Amino acid sequence: MAEAEININISDKEIEKLVHVALMDKLTPETRDKLIADAIHVLLHEKTRYGDGESNLQAVFYRAVNSYVTKYVDKLLEENTEFTGQLEDIATEAFKRFFSNAEQREKVVERVSGAIYKAFGERY
Repeated sequence: MAEAEININISDKEIEKLVHVALMDKLTPETRDKLIADAIHVLLHEKTRYGDGESNLQAVFYRAVNSYVTKYVDKLLEENTEFTGQLEDIATEAFKRFFSNAEQREKVVERVSGAIYKAFGERY
């Protein structure tokens, strides 16, 4: 008798959902409530690991807003040549003003050379 071959394809998302359901079903209502309360506490009160003073929820929110604004501005720059031209004029003028100040220019040169040194280190 020939052996039957069975192929089961389950996506990572489906496996994740199955594990989630299995774990949640094993929790008592008290444990589930505590888990949810602890998760909310971490989101609202625990600071991000980067030490910037933001809660995890704030960090996620800021990343989402930043992502949205970046996509919006990218679209605006692609579709609106008048806006793009105005923005280029403003940026050009701002850089000219910034670098016309010798003290500011020297600070930028120092920072750029420091960044180059950090990038290459003492290898060169």
